[in-house]
Formats: sequence, structure tokens, C-alpha cells
Amino acid sequence: MFSLAALVLMEGNAFFAALSKGFTAAAFIMFLLAFVRNVARKKGLGESHFHWNPNSLLVIRREIPLLMAFVIPVTIITTSTSSTPEAFSLMTAWSPALYSGVHRTGDICATDHESC
Repeated sequence: MFSLAALVLMEGNAFFAALSKGFTAAAFIMFLLAFVRNVARKKGLGESHFHWNPNSLLVIRREIPLLMAFVIPVTIITTSTSSTPEAFSLMTAWSPALYSGVHRTGDICATDHESC
């Protein structure tokens, strides 16, 4: 029988739980992108069975690794930060400061309406 202390040690803290959710979501997305990549490979299912356009398959083969390199870290970060109430409260606390820090850039005005 496990004690409460052993159970707490096995579960970890909120940071690792949030990180686990981020990696789980990233693994699912990576699985889907890898599946599409394998369907689009040379002499693969997309070419030989579905008769997809060879130019489309070439673009998929070329762009999927770049998409994976961008989407996977973004998924880990966004899922991890949105899964904890502490991260959400930190984002809402910083959002007014970030919004008021936006200054005039070219013809775009965010908060300083008098100078527009």
C-alpha cells in the first residue's frame, strides 16, 4: 500500500504535470504529421494508390519537416502554459502591461490615440 508521501513523489509537481501535457499534445501532432509524411513519400501510398499530384507530394515532403520543427515546440509551450492556472494568471497579469507597451509603428497606433 502506498503512503501519501510516496504518491506525491510519484506524481511530481504542477510544472512537470503541465510539461507532460505539452509533450503529450506534441506527440499526437507529431504522429499525425509523420503519418502524412509517410503517405507522401516516394512510391508511397499517396503516389501509388491515391494518385495524388506529384508536385503536391513534393511540396509535402519538403515542408513537413519545417512544419514539425515549428509546430512541435509551439505546441509544447502553449499547452504547458495553458494547462496550469498559475500560467493563465501570469498571462492575464502581464497582458495590460504588454498592450500598453505597444507604441506607434509606422501608421499603426495601439494605445496612444492622440498622436495618431
